Amino acid sequence: KKLKIVVDAGNGMAGKVIPHLAKRLPVEFIPLFFELDGNFPNRPPNPLLPGALDQLKAKVVEVGADCGVAFDADTDRLFFVDEKGVFIQADVTLLILAKYWLEKEPGAGIAYNVICSKAVPEIITKWGGRPLRSAVGYVNVRKAMRDGTGVMGGEVSSHYSFRDNYYADSVYIA
Repeated sequence: KKLKIVVDAGNGMAGKVIPHLAKRLPVEFIPLFFELDGNFPNRPPNPLLPGALDQLKAKVVEVGADCGVAFDADTDRLFFVDEKGVFIQADVTLLILAKYWLEKEPGAGIAYNVICSKAVPEIITKWGGRPLRSAVGYVNVRKAMRDGTGVMGGEVSSHYSFRDNYYADSVYIA
C-alpha cells in the first residue's frame, strides 16, 4: 500500500530536499514546517527537546498517517513516531535498519553505541549479524564500523552511518 507519512522539516534543510525525494517515492507526504527559517518559529531545531514533536504527533493522528518523521535543522538526524503518535526510540530504528542491511549482507557488522538497549546486540546476533559496540559519538561509531568492517551503525541520538557513504551519517539513506 502507498504509505501516508507526515514529514516535519522543522523549518530546516529537509524542507528543501524532501520535495525532490517525494517525486521518486511511492509515498504520500504531508509536509509540516517546510519553509526555511533559521529562527525556527514552529519548534526547536532539536527534535529531542521536550514538546518539539507534539505537533507532528498530533498531525499523524489527525490525518490517520502510517507514521511521522521529523528532522533536525541540518538533517543529520531523523526521528520517528508511529501511527498513534508515539515516539520511537532511536535504538529501535537502528534495529529496523540493521534488519534491512543484514538481509542484504548476512553476517555483516552493525555498530551501536554503549547507551543503546542491551537488546540491540542480542537481536543483531539473533539475526546473524556481528554487533560492533562503540563509545558514544559519531566518530566512535564510525571507527567501530571501519575497524569491524561494519555495513552500518547508529546511535541513540538518531545519527545513522553507512559504509557505502564513506562511513558518514545520512538521514536520506536511513
